Amino acid sequence: SSAPDAVWTDVELPDNWNRTKRWRGMDGAVWYRVDWTLPCAEHTSTAQTPWALRVDSVNMAGEVWVGDTLFWRDRQLSEPLSISWNVSRMWVLPQAVLARHNTAWVRVVGVAVMSPGMGVVEVADANTVLQHQKTREWNSRTMQGINLVMSAALGLFFLAAWLWRREQTANGWFAAASLCWVAFIFHSLMTETRPLHNVVVLSRLSLVALLTYTACFVMFTWRFAGRRHPRQQRALGWGLAVMLVLVAVLPLRW
Repeated sequence: SSAPDAVWTDVELPDNWNRTKRWRGMDGAVWYRVDWTLPCAEHTSTAQTPWALRVDSVNMAGEVWVGDTLFWRDRQLSEPLSISWNVSRMWVLPQAVLARHNTAWVRVVGVAVMSPGMGVVEVADANTVLQHQKTREWNSRTMQGINLVMSAALGLFFLAAWLWRREQTANGWFAAASLCWVAFIFHSLMTETRPLHNVVVLSRLSLVALLTYTACFVMFTWRFAGRRHPRQQRALGWGLAVMLVLVAVLPLRW
């Protein structure tokens, strides 16, 4: 078994270990243990209802065991870590691994500044878990994917319009804002850090995309309204430059 022999502490899921005194500021691995008991008729070989396990999210990477059986493991459990914070996973549990009393073990590898921990865990009949899994996937990934595709299409369209008529600067700013938003949303759909060497660098780049998007969208609104604010534009440019430098160079604890 992969289960650690340790003294356990009760936690409420979803859990962010950096928000408590337990492991605040810790980078590394934490084990979560989930115990459940099946109704008497449901752990026999003749049980008709398949049971399923769903883990809402793991931040940043991890692995899941049920008893002595490994059900899933991220590709990278050391830097560059895999990215599972926005991925919900479910598994139908074979009768062979179930007993009257069961335990799931979840090992989570996290980085202190990236809200490390685990989302909710659900154990129920497979149909119920599947419905919850579909809802979670739609909200966290499908809608984000639609957002990304539509933003990319709009960005490229307005980029072409600006290249055709350079004097229409509002089109150029809208294209820049849309493409920065695409870069920001893409971060929420990634499942691997590579080719970057750690998740903190990826997070810094995501913040760069978000800050640049905000500044470009402000410029677009001014141009679309036919307004020019020279002083405010200079302040916006300098403010963005300062923020980007801070994102790049500030120590992690800040």
